[in-house]
Amino acid sequence: MDYYNENIKYIEKSMLNKIEKKIKENRIIEEISKSGEVIFKIKIDKEREIYLNSKYNPITEATRFIKNNVDFSKEDFLIIGFGLGYHIEEILNELKENQRLFIVVVNLDVFKKALYLRKLTKILKDKRIEFILGDKKEIINGLKEKSENIKKESQIIIHYSSLEIMKEEYLELKDIFEKMDMDRKSILAQKDIIKENTEKNQKSIMEDEGINNYINRYKNKPVFIISAGPSLDKNIMELKKVGKKGIIISVGTILDKLMKAGIRPDFIVIIDGLENIYNQIKEYLNENIPLLYIPGVNSKALDSYNGKKIVAFPEDDVIFDEMERQFKKGRVRSGGSVSTVAMDFARVLGANPIVFVGQDLALTNDGKSHSLGTMREDNKNILKILKKVKGVNGEVLYTYKNLYHYLRWIEKEIQRNKDKKYIDATEGGAKIRGTIVMKLKEAVKVYCIE
Repeated sequence: MDYYNENIKYIEKSMLNKIEKKIKENRIIEEISKSGEVIFKIKIDKEREIYLNSKYNPITEATRFIKNNVDFSKEDFLIIGFGLGYHIEEILNELKENQRLFIVVVNLDVFKKALYLRKLTKILKDKRIEFILGDKKEIINGLKEKSENIKKESQIIIHYSSLEIMKEEYLELKDIFEKMDMDRKSILAQKDIIKENTEKNQKSIMEDEGINNYINRYKNKPVFIISAGPSLDKNIMELKKVGKKGIIISVGTILDKLMKAGIRPDFIVIIDGLENIYNQIKEYLNENIPLLYIPGVNSKALDSYNGKKIVAFPEDDVIFDEMERQFKKGRVRSGGSVSTVAMDFARVLGANPIVFVGQDLALTNDGKSHSLGTMREDNKNILKILKKVKGVNGEVLYTYKNLYHYLRWIEKEIQRNKDKKYIDATEGGAKIRGTIVMKLKEAVKVYCIE
């Protein structure tokens, strides 16, 4: 049955104009599920096809999805992915009158096909729903426009099947949505821990130096950011030659390995709220190496450290806005990982060039993500879904979703700071756009010896 003419009665003209643009894609295969509902199979490439819905019962699947992913205590919901609308209909069954849905249609061809094959009037005429759709630019602008109306305590819900079938030209949008979801899950997972640590760390936050005191302290000096990637095993000893002409910033993960190699960093950076961070620094509590931290860092690690401590409030976290107004310690762009915080700290220091060492951001061919002997060497199952990236030597590598988004954040920061030179001296791993690739031995020679 063709439902298109009935469905479009409830679609406003501006939205209909976008839907009725010619779509040349021929990737949708219509099928009927075991329970009798329309479902789609999508051709991804010559070798791969993906079911957008359950082959057996898409309604049962949608019910399960809502149960596992929707918190109906929220007022607003930003839903990424319409699919065939089964999950939207299930949300509407539970939605209160004062709650709203903002739906981002990420596959316009699928949405248009669904308008022909399913009666979607229940969704289309519901006044609590607003759609965001179109090409990449229109979706980005729509999100910006709607963000002013969406409450801060809204919930982001991602229909991952819809995300998985997004076309190549929407890759940037896909990255944005995945990062939004990753950040949301991270905040939820550590919300109580961050709050508890921040409360316990109040005395330190008030008394310790702020990152503001370090603005341009090492202007135009080479700063080496040492991360825990597996490539560090190739060139760690070259760091002994940095001497006083360069500054070494170590993430907590790699501190023990550096110290045992006779390499004493100038700064340590820690941000994790969990107690494992204490284990990273416990052998060096009296070393008096300046330690940069954020308020939600593990309180045991912070209390135990006897050296100089420097506090920074994450710039992209609104919960610290009031603390910054009160204490005026300064802010750091976090990017979500300790290495990205270290990168922005180097910017604050006035560093030029900024040299990445051990910043692989990808797995080696034998599946390693961290340097031998570090605390996270055996943690090989951070996320099940791997993403392809281009390697520094032009090869195809795989990486975890979180490392992929750190890579993209780093590349955007490099674009933002075009007055600085960024050198990739990792000697392996993912290609970081905007960096000059150089062996660590050469970088040390050029900037610290000659």
